[in-house]
Amino acid sequence: MFLATTTILHFTCLFRTLLALEKHDTSKSNGFPGQEFPWSTSGQVALNFSNDFSPITSENEWASFKPKVFQLTSHSDQAYMISMHQQLYCLDAIRVAYLSYHLPRPKLASALYDDAEICLEQLRQQIMCTADLTLEPTMFVKGPNGTSVPGTSGLGVLHRCKNWKELEATVYNSNA
Repeated sequence: MFLATTTILHFTCLFRTLLALEKHDTSKSNGFPGQEFPWSTSGQVALNFSNDFSPITSENEWASFKPKVFQLTSHSDQAYMISMHQQLYCLDAIRVAYLSYHLPRPKLASALYDDAEICLEQLRQQIMCTADLTLEPTMFVKGPNGTSVPGTSGLGVLHRCKNWKELEATVYNSNA
């Protein structure tokens, strides 16, 4: 029953995404919005997910993900940001909201929780957009209602990713 419900949910989400993509026509734009980064990179890198990142409470590590805003041409005042940077910003906003809720420190203003909620939706859409097809071995874990459900940690699984380090260097060098 769980598998059937999950499958129906996945197809529903996929259908909604395809419907939204059909309505989104970037050919009518007057510039780069909705288009991919205009500089090319060498391609893909392998990433083996690990759990070696600094703790969720490490402000310095998360501050290193500060989004880079840049202009594509000197003839335009329009600023751009790569979606990857916006996604990292969103993840940080969710992290801060989570910590504010769970740790004994000053609570955030409700507007910042709203920001985290918007970011959750953006991340959901981006995860569906990138559609990582890597197969991950599952194990059974205890679900919210106490039943066993399939899950995965993603640790030790090789993923094929865009070369984000090269992308970072390209963006940095183009606006130096």
